Amino acid sequence: MKSIFFVLSLGINVFYLLNTLFVFHIRFSVGTKVAFGLFFLLSIGISVAVLFRTRKGSNRTSILFVAVLCLNIASLGWFAFLNYLSLLIG
Repeated sequence: MKSIFFVLSLGINVFYLLNTLFVFHIRFSVGTKVAFGLFFLLSIGISVAVLFRTRKGSNRTSILFVAVLCLNIASLGWFAFLNYLSLLIG
């Protein structure tokens, strides 16, 4: 069950980063932006909790957890930067 959540989270993060970096002309509403922000924070929390709880696991799942954690941090940083920039520019 954990692996399904992390694969889904990885897919959402990749979609968000590709969408914002290569501008696929998909504009998000305010509600969607809030949902993405909360999802990124929730995924970071779950990733850290699972990584600390499973010290000895298979190498493949550990790499998946670290990949999701890194992409969540990158997505959250890019999300915060774009929203801060949009507030500055207006």
